[in-house]
Amino acid sequence: LHKEYRRQRQMCIRDSMDTDIIAGIEAGLHTVLVMTGISDEAEVEKYPFRPDEIVDSVADLLPTVTESIPTLDED
Repeated sequence: LHKEYRRQRQMCIRDSMDTDIIAGIEAGLHTVLVMTGISDEAEVEKYPFRPDEIVDSVADLLPTVTESIPTLDED
């Protein structure tokens, strides 16, 4: 598969704005901040950058992940 195609299908799901989310942004990935970690809303407001999504729990991502799983016909 083409590198750009693979990158578009990847997510950076992490819990830290200052290391994890910035790394995902710099890598060009879709970023998701999980609020069960060390970051909270006040922490998010400290930074000029934002993750693509903020969720309370990884479980909140299940509908998104299951909808994006390709079928055999797509690949």
